[in-house]
Amino acid sequence: MRLFFIMAMIDLNYLELITKGGEMVKKLNDRNVAVILSNEIGYERIAMACSASFAQMFGCSPERIEDLKTVVAEAAINAMEHGNRGRTDARVIVYMNCREGAINVSVIDEGDGIKEFPPNPNTARIIDNLDPPTGFGVFLINQLADKVEYNQMTDEGHAVRMAINMK
Repeated sequence: MRLFFIMAMIDLNYLELITKGGEMVKKLNDRNVAVILSNEIGYERIAMACSASFAQMFGCSPERIEDLKTVVAEAAINAMEHGNRGRTDARVIVYMNCREGAINVSVIDEGDGIKEFPPNPNTARIIDNLDPPTGFGVFLINQLADKVEYNQMTDEGHAVRMAINMK
């Protein structure tokens, strides 16, 4: 079963996200967007596109939009592969808001958090096929985001919170 919703608030006071069962998931105001994704590799591209459009609406610089797209995609892929362990019945939620000159993103999975952080990848060893090409997600997030918080537990699951300054 594929689950995919995009709910955005631009001009209205409040919007309720409604699941197929009719339950309210979250109220959003005029500077927030939520994207609920099926736990399927490839769906991170939806979150990337939404984050880019959202940031552009608030005047984020093109360079920072590219950084935002990368961190959102990497966090979503990590959530799908590691947090949700590839379970097809799981979901990934991406919340975005614009506050105080930054685009803030939370990527939430149904896992228990990061138990052990991967070492920074050794690109020379990877190019020479001496190491597997792993660990790039956390490395890129740490390099491109202006602020990152891992292992944030919420009512909805494990969250990675990131901030990208707009300029």
